Amino acid sequence: MESKIINLFSKGDTVYIRNNPGKVLKVGKPISPVGEPKTDLYLLLENKNELFELKISLKNINASFVENKITAQRAYILFGEKWKTILKQSIAQLVNEFNSRKLIFKSSFGKSKEGSFTLGWRFDLVWQHEGKLSGSILLSKEQKLEVYTGENLPSEKKDCFVNSKKIKNSGVANCILISDWQTIKTAEDVFANLLIFDESMVNALPDIYFSCKALNYRSLLTDRPILKRIEGNRSLAVYVNWIILNNKLHPELIFDDPLEIKGTDVLENLLQNLQLLNIETIYDINRNNVSSVNYIQD
Repeated sequence: MESKIINLFSKGDTVYIRNNPGKVLKVGKPISPVGEPKTDLYLLLENKNELFELKISLKNINASFVENKITAQRAYILFGEKWKTILKQSIAQLVNEFNSRKLIFKSSFGKSKEGSFTLGWRFDLVWQHEGKLSGSILLSKEQKLEVYTGENLPSEKKDCFVNSKKIKNSGVANCILISDWQTIKTAEDVFANLLIFDESMVNALPDIYFSCKALNYRSLLTDRPILKRIEGNRSLAVYVNWIILNNKLHPELIFDDPLEIKGTDVLENLLQNLQLLNIETIYDINRNNVSSVNYIQD
């Protein structure tokens, strides 16, 4: 569907931006050698012998993710040097909800399958609240704009190739189309719905939320290698430090080190402690070898 919007424009066309004519000199999708830039549609236009660029981020109003499976490196790019403080303050809104979660699943519950141990929760950016482990990301106006524009992206995502020619900052969006793409039929429909990125427009941009999704070790998938029993080696916004306390398995939820610990780090520690406690399968777990049954889904 994105390509359908791009194909509304052709080199040499005259288009009208709110009744002002412009000739299309270049049109294309910026391509980065690593990942995706923020700009989805690049337009170079001419009006009265003046050139101007529209670098449009295309967002379907029905889409759920802004960005998912955020890493520490990506959080730094998005939020700057204070990224860890932003994440910690945002996540702190949900401490009680995290602490009430079941962490060992002798039976399936929700999306957690029988035999699962929770290792922690990944961090996604989304357009709207998604369940109880979701909240508003606490951003300044400047940081919110940077998320939308990609101003802090590395150079390979900023200086992209458009129709095989490298164009400086072509991957940094300067406007956004947020719409139901099914309703976009003409170039004029695109322009009618554009929001130009500047400080005066930041309040018109949709709020950005975060959502934390559990990363589980699915112990009953014995036909797979151990590292394939988790859904990717994700960076964890909150992780479970599985320790032995008074000769019992005990979970500590760690909120102070977002995205620095990955799933396999937690899994290695969990497996070591299960072995020390002679817990071979999920069914060996009982009130005698865990610190509390409150975090067990029977």
